[in-house]
Amino acid sequence: MDAAGHLSRNDADTFFEALGDLLKTSPTGTNVNDLVFLFILRVSKRIG
Repeated sequence: MDAAGHLSRNDADTFFEALGDLLKTSPTGTNVNDLVFLFILRVSKRIG
């Protein structure tokens, strides 16, 4: 898989479909992002 090529062509659909990981959602009828991911990483800081 050529991830960089798909990225440069803005072609995520065929990339993820080929992997079997394409997530399809139904239309919301709005002109905003339909799906937002939020990643929170916990960083532990050790003192001592």
